[in-house]
Amino acid sequence: MEANPSWVSTDEVSTGDVQVALINDDPYPDVFAANGGFSMSPSVIYWGSASGPATTPGWSSQEPGSAWNNYAKAFDFDHDGDVDVVTANQGNSASDPYRPMYVFFNNAGTLATVPGWQSSETSIQNFLDFADYDGDGWEDLAVSKWVNFESGIYRNVGGAIQTTPVWTTGDTDSDKGVAWADVNQNSWPDLALGHDPTLLYDNVNGNLTSSWSSGATYFGHSDIRFFDVDQDGDEDLAEIHFSDGKTHIYLNNSGVLETAPSWTYDSSSVGTALAFGDINGDHWPDLILGYSGDVSVKVFYAVPTSNCDLSIGHSLALENLGYGIGLNWAGQPGAVGYEVHRCDATDGPCVPSFLAWTDQPGYVDTETAARDFWYRIVVLAPPCPAPEAFCKAPLGVCAGPGVCTWRPADCSDDPNPVCGCDGLNYRNECYSDMAAVSIVRFGSCP
Repeated sequence: MEANPSWVSTDEVSTGDVQVALINDDPYPDVFAANGGFSMSPSVIYWGSASGPATTPGWSSQEPGSAWNNYAKAFDFDHDGDVDVVTANQGNSASDPYRPMYVFFNNAGTLATVPGWQSSETSIQNFLDFADYDGDGWEDLAVSKWVNFESGIYRNVGGAIQTTPVWTTGDTDSDKGVAWADVNQNSWPDLALGHDPTLLYDNVNGNLTSSWSSGATYFGHSDIRFFDVDQDGDEDLAEIHFSDGKTHIYLNNSGVLETAPSWTYDSSSVGTALAFGDINGDHWPDLILGYSGDVSVKVFYAVPTSNCDLSIGHSLALENLGYGIGLNWAGQPGAVGYEVHRCDATDGPCVPSFLAWTDQPGYVDTETAARDFWYRIVVLAPPCPAPEAFCKAPLGVCAGPGVCTWRPADCSDDPNPVCGCDGLNYRNECYSDMAAVSIVRFGSCP
């Protein structure tokens, strides 16, 4: 990744959100910048091309009375094959604080500059997301709203978003952040809301019921997202906070979100945004966090865990421990549990004896902790996602612990033969990975 940007826009305005989408129906991604600020600058589009997006805007919004755009969602909710844009908005002062939500309709690749739809209510909205919550085949719009207004859902009836909500939270406290995901895998999208505390509404046949709340201690959301962080097949929940700068990830274990954060990063800067993506090409989702300050973006690379029926771990050398002193350690992303073992020898090979198990990192009371003993924290990992990946054992070992390895879709024909654990010869290691076979040795089988 570059240390300095290769592309910079020529205009300098306040931008609240950026969306990338194929808006004008050519094959080049366009950049929609949701602008605003106190000057309520119009939102713009930088049209894409073979050489990248233009640096000067080629489209500008014309909201009635102008608006401060907080967020935009590019989505074809009317199913006409063109991406429309919905914006969440506000005013710019105490005397002019509110705006409706707006929709800019796309007709055959031409996005209207004047909104063709607006909500009946004027308020301060901040986040938007679409999902077919009622099962009628049309994606409905969820919106989170600032203080004095109820976050809710605007139903999509045959491609037309209704101007009043069909469902609201019934609470006018501040919300920031809204996201859909089928958390419990019952084929109905559940709704997460950046509330105090963070809330999840379970969806059964289009009926929403509050079913989960976070056990963390502070809530001042800037962003909230679902993503399968540990790649175990279910959606996990991530959030970043404004004032305290903390980021939390709540892992989803068999359809149930953990109430205590499974992973936390505490920054001294103000948190503003988060996203997931495979930055380094290892097929694991990395975490990108945005902050207000000199260090504005931080990337956390995913650490792949072991898989199969065994585990990976690391040893901790503990000194000056007395009765009742506990063990402390940092959690590992993707872990589903931790085993604590005490080595019976203070030097030489460790022969561990099981001491305790916990599903949370950080602390276990050893009760019998003694001076100069070694303790081993075994990180229990989720299953390796088959058939896309397999548990690859170390070279020369055809059973036991391994590393979750993604199976390549194609390989070069470089002649570097390897002998597989199945007794077959492979042209090179890439081909054995493709076949999901660990390696006995480099070179042909005897």
